[in-house]
Amino acid sequence: MTGLTRDIMSPQLSQLLAQPFGSLPAMVEQQALQRALHTALVLDDEHLNYTELNAGIDRVACALQ
Repeated sequence: MTGLTRDIMSPQLSQLLAQPFGSLPAMVEQQALQRALHTALVLDDEHLNYTELNAGIDRVACALQ
């Protein structure tokens, strides 16, 4: 991570990324518990909050089993 990247990230995100985590789905699930309605993903005019993103990840995981 470059110094510029660290400078524009929030302290919370920087701290979260500095911690080891098991997987991206686990990190999203943790954020869904702590920041359920905050925006997690934006694509054009579509916005997903962490709860919606986590539900989508769970649907994909179930379909792959």
